[in-house]
Amino acid sequence: MNYSAGSQPIDFNDLLGALPPPPMWNDLAKAIAARPAAKGEGELHEIGLRFLAATLTGDKDAQSREIARLSAKAKEVSAREAYVYRNFLESVSQTLMVMSDNPDAVLKALEHRLASVTAQHERQFEIPNLVAQVGPAKAEAFLRKALVAPNVFLTFRQPNETSQLAQKLALELLGQLKQPQWGLINSLSAVELYEAMEKQFPAATNQAAVLPGISDVDLKLPDEMPDNFNDNYKKQGAQIYYLLGLISKERSTDAVAVAKKLDGRNYLFTEAFKAMQRAGFMDALDDFFNELLTQNPALPFWEQYVETAAQAGTTKRMLATVNAALASPDLGAGKKNALHQILFKALLADDSVDEAVVELRNLMTADETAAGRDLNAGQLGALLARFGVLLEKPEWTEEGLKAARQWLATAAAKNSGESENVSGTIAEVLVDLKRGPEAESVLMDALAAATAPGKSDRNSWYGSPSVSALTELAALYHRAGRHADVLQLLEKSADWGTGDVSELFNTTPGENRISLMFLHTGTSPLPLPYLAAKALLAEGKTAAAQKITDALLDKFPGLDRGYELLLELKGTNAIARLDELFARDQFEERPLIWKAHLLREQNQLEAAEKLLRQAISIDPSDGEEGRGDRMRVYAELAAVREARGDQKEADFFREVVAAIRLSETADQFYAVGLLKRAVAMYAEGLTHFSDAYCIQSRMAIQLSALGQNAEAEEHYRRAYELMPDSFGRVESHCFGCEKAFEGERPQNIAEKVFTKMAAERPDKPQVHYLLGYLREEQERYNEARTNYFTAVRLDPDYLNAWVKIQQVSQQILMPPKERDAIAFNILRLDPLQRHAQPDCSRVSDLPGLWNAVAAAVAHQPMVSTNLLALPASKLALEKKQAEQPENNFRSSYAEREFSPAGAVGQNPLVLVAGQMILNGGQMEE
Repeated sequence: MNYSAGSQPIDFNDLLGALPPPPMWNDLAKAIAARPAAKGEGELHEIGLRFLAATLTGDKDAQSREIARLSAKAKEVSAREAYVYRNFLESVSQTLMVMSDNPDAVLKALEHRLASVTAQHERQFEIPNLVAQVGPAKAEAFLRKALVAPNVFLTFRQPNETSQLAQKLALELLGQLKQPQWGLINSLSAVELYEAMEKQFPAATNQAAVLPGISDVDLKLPDEMPDNFNDNYKKQGAQIYYLLGLISKERSTDAVAVAKKLDGRNYLFTEAFKAMQRAGFMDALDDFFNELLTQNPALPFWEQYVETAAQAGTTKRMLATVNAALASPDLGAGKKNALHQILFKALLADDSVDEAVVELRNLMTADETAAGRDLNAGQLGALLARFGVLLEKPEWTEEGLKAARQWLATAAAKNSGESENVSGTIAEVLVDLKRGPEAESVLMDALAAATAPGKSDRNSWYGSPSVSALTELAALYHRAGRHADVLQLLEKSADWGTGDVSELFNTTPGENRISLMFLHTGTSPLPLPYLAAKALLAEGKTAAAQKITDALLDKFPGLDRGYELLLELKGTNAIARLDELFARDQFEERPLIWKAHLLREQNQLEAAEKLLRQAISIDPSDGEEGRGDRMRVYAELAAVREARGDQKEADFFREVVAAIRLSETADQFYAVGLLKRAVAMYAEGLTHFSDAYCIQSRMAIQLSALGQNAEAEEHYRRAYELMPDSFGRVESHCFGCEKAFEGERPQNIAEKVFTKMAAERPDKPQVHYLLGYLREEQERYNEARTNYFTAVRLDPDYLNAWVKIQQVSQQILMPPKERDAIAFNILRLDPLQRHAQPDCSRVSDLPGLWNAVAAAVAHQPMVSTNLLALPASKLALEKKQAEQPENNFRSSYAEREFSPAGAVGQNPLVLVAGQMILNGGQMEE
């Protein structure tokens, strides 16, 4: 492939764009085979073409021939070219290992990788779960070789039976290790190995390096490690495991000595300690933190201590430790300032709200430029105003609003990135208090600040300050019923950053309010196009409103406000559109609920009830909906049952809704640190509806967080008993329910409940699904696979079970036909990929993949453009682009186009073939 001077070389997407459909692949392979043999540098190009053809047609013999040619060429060419050939060989080998279900092939590929490591090239070597994939004996034989190989550093994606075996073997082979294997220290049980390795390799540095982060007590290594994967880096993770292991073994003195050398502010530590809490080591952690910070209050472990003490029920002792530290004459001013912020959170955790507010006031009046300050007076004032609303203390609200507005007027605020958040928060509070003109004034000031001359409004990861301020203002006008002002804002403002509202679907009020200290207390944020459509409808511009509403429901089919608009626009004529939306996505229950609403209004009660019960069966928990909308189906069903003369059942369903609304309020208290009050509200919610698994689950989690384990156990048990009938073919977890299986104690309870249920209700797919879910959490992947497959055998349309099987397939060997079936069923059931995404990269049947994706793409709605022009903004954007073409930066990313060729291109063998084709062409050039 020769490129003329100045021509632009093609890339992999260009190559995929030229790929014909599967019926032509055999002819393509024949045409490639008929090409004349290439010589020299062009041969890699031809090998890539033939390898691509063999992969597309599934010709494994032809693939093997091209791999043999790659190997032969690597021995013939220059050192520079040989490096390229060897890299392609290793990529193919690694891919074949990942795609294979043959244990011998997996081992052969690993042996090849191990042999390729030379004395000059140290290698991070990630080990798959070999025990699950090839059996204990073969796994042990390979690990024995790998452990004593020079310059090979073993790592594991997460702790499993293979890493446990490696730890055992490392202790046995310690004297033969060529370098410290810190990657083996990935569990609490590795204390002995860590200490033995430190003794064996005394020269290994103790300097702590920064790691990207981990997710739980299993402390998974990140998918990609940096190039400088050196001893410092590797040992950091090992030290954390060692520290946690010491704590779990109640070796508090030794743990304190280790912790004094490390940085507790690292994200790695934060997540590790949270995982330890969930694993049941609360009391040991609490004692450790108390001893550590009593000895050295300057250490950065206070955040973890406050949370742990709250969960262990020892907040009084923790407060005494904080106050003793503040009284210490040896503590510097910066540390004391930071510790006062900790004291505020500690008082909240103790439910000492009045004392917490006193501390908050002190923080507001302190010098915010002093060392150790994280929150400014504006943030603290906004927080106090929020507390006032939440706890019905109007004097706190007024005090907080005054402090926040005073801060916004300072020079420091004008240069602070937090001014936008503070403005939005206090405006939201003012709107809640029915003080719209004041809120408008705050937002107008924020908009003026964002658009001031010389103020950069370049889009960032968190969006544009001017767009955010405009959106907040539009939301304010919407809530006040000032629809003409919404339209004028859209038409006249030059700062929307786009020329049409179709590019603002992901723009919502409060989207930049990223500080966790500020709690959004309203219902789900509304996309800007909704505000536009509502305003157009109010102004009588129904055609334009209908156009945006259709696009809104295509984009957000779970948005209840969008359905309200549709019904306002079309009334009973909306039924056809509702049927169309449900036909497109069988796992979105909202079209059924709103159709039932229309039928109920027409007194078609039996038909309405049938639809509502169908909606409940899809997702009984309804956890993906926002505050105020969740469990809408039960409110509708209550109205239907009442109209049909069944007042008792109607009252029952209204109690269900009341329980959920109360739990949503409890969520707000929990989010600001008022755990004890939140738990009391969850308990009250259960008096309305004791069969709500989600409330039972949250109650259990929060009681456990407060150290009330005996009380928590009963709620865990009841939650697990309710789950099978609370899950549909998809389940959407609400706030706090995602961690229902974390920790040894909850898993033991779930074990008893689900195994009993599997015996009593063997034909219930959800029981086997939940048992698989538990097995996966326990890292018993082969058993999880069996349970999940039982669920889909009982119900082939059980989407979430297919998704879970796909997750498990990453851990175990699975026949290609099974992997293909997973992806094809996910595509069949969810062609729009709103609830699940198929892993196309591991599909072997590429013609089948092409056809499955083509069928899925046919369900995609048309992309909506030209919905409502923003003339002033369009003009300003065009002018800016003309004046500064080099600065046309946009943070919005175009949605990835999902196409048959693109899906086939995710196959790693196709990708390697494409790289060979393109690399070979460039070498030839």
